[in-house]
Amino acid sequence: AIVGVVNFARNTTQGEGSGIVYKKEGKDAYIVTNQHVVDKGDYFEVVFSNGNRAQAKLIGSDIYTDLAVLKVSDVEVEAV
Repeated sequence: AIVGVVNFARNTTQGEGSGIVYKKEGKDAYIVTNQHVVDKGDYFEVVFSNGNRAQAKLIGSDIYTDLAVLKVSDVEVEAV
């Protein structure tokens, strides 16, 4: 599933981009996105195609490959 990713810093939108749900475990989902989308963010939201939003935790990022991984918990994730 393709999702939107919103990056917030100091309660304002720092940036937006897209991501892909690449793994599901129970009600947890892992999303791969670009590092520049999450750069300098304080917290993140993932927006699903049905409009639902979930707060995401940054698991890791790499500036050289421009990749980042987010995790959302306790949500109904659409079938991949």
